[in-house]
Amino acid sequence: FSIIYFFSISNFFSSKTNKYTITWKVEGLEDVVQTEKLYGDKLLPPTVVAPKGYEFTGWSPAITPDSIVTGDQTYVAQFEQLTALHVYYETNGGGSIIDHNNYYRGDVVNLANGPQKTGYVFNYWKLNGEPYQDSTYTMEETDVTFVASWSLEEYSISYEYAGGSAVGQNPTTYTIESEAIVLNPAYKEGFDFIGWNTKEDGSGDYISVIPAGTHENISLYAQYRTFNQLKVSTEATFTATADASGNITSINSTKIYIDLRISTSYKEYLD
Repeated sequence: FSIIYFFSISNFFSSKTNKYTITWKVEGLEDVVQTEKLYGDKLLPPTVVAPKGYEFTGWSPAITPDSIVTGDQTYVAQFEQLTALHVYYETNGGGSIIDHNNYYRGDVVNLANGPQKTGYVFNYWKLNGEPYQDSTYTMEETDVTFVASWSLEEYSISYEYAGGSAVGQNPTTYTIESEAIVLNPAYKEGFDFIGWNTKEDGSGDYISVIPAGTHENISLYAQYRTFNQLKVSTEATFTATADASGNITSINSTKIYIDLRISTSYKEYLD
């Protein structure tokens, strides 16, 4: 593979001044620059910018900082093709990131933005197991792989007791990796606890268990109803008199009424 660019520095030969023509051939350059040099002048090669994927390795014939003009001469820039390098990303569940570019030694790479993963917060990229905090990376000799580091995102659970109080302890935070959370009830004197609702007015969803894998902040509102009243009646019989032989001769009956107020829902939690 060869594309020829030309720098030309001309020293026009004169039999009186001993001027010589020096030609520099460089890939990719179309301009021709000519100057006059005398015998014994120091060679001053042009600056060479290597094409993408190549590295400038010198001139042919070779020159040194001490090389001088001794006659007409053509110098050709020498290049070495570099190995194409690649950048890979391992997101650990954060979606696919693919960099299709070819890079070469010395190229500066703008790293991909942090990916997103439900229930987790992206921390940083890791390189060779260590945190890599820079946003760019300078390619060296080999491919490189960046690995995503994550931490769990914490979600909140808030409770509104509406004048009541807790029966048992409910968690106030959880993560996507938490096990299912069985909610304890609330208690309010004189009322039945119906359940936890996602709306203050009870128009939302009733929740008794927060399933594993849930990933959102949750607000819960205790819902109540007045006690059910249950009337229970019973009859007791009492002996009034007996004869000399111990035989019962008369019986008086008294009916006793007992009124009970039972909170069935709260009693179930206590049981």
